[in-house]
Amino acid sequence: MQCCQMNASESAVFNPQLTAETDNEQQRLAALYRFGILDTAPEPQFDRLVTLAAQFFDMPMASVTFVDEDRQWFKAKIGSEISQGPRSTSFCSVAIAQDGVMVVHDATQDTRLKKFDNVTGEPHLRFYAGAPLVTAEG
Repeated sequence: MQCCQMNASESAVFNPQLTAETDNEQQRLAALYRFGILDTAPEPQFDRLVTLAAQFFDMPMASVTFVDEDRQWFKAKIGSEISQGPRSTSFCSVAIAQDGVMVVHDATQDTRLKKFDNVTGEPHLRFYAGAPLVTAEG
């Protein structure tokens, strides 16, 4: 789950130096596809999670995001109308490449994120907190 959201920029291309792939990228993608959750309809339990996260952390945006090979897709979101964005400017793609919670207090100061379109332009993202969703198999 993350407590902010990205601006869609279809012209961007995935760059693993900016948005690192996980060490087990193929296994991660296989697990994601096995769940069959991508591009499914909204579900109340996910909507409740993002509403609670936004309220608890006093953030205008929150989402449950799934990252596939080329994009991030928002299963549930609050504070934005976009339903997906390119992986190349996905804070989540950076977050899933590490263990635990990723917290960025000012994206303009983060070497991994500061040149992303959603930082330099609309919606001028600054704060981000996100953690990978992990299956029982890891």
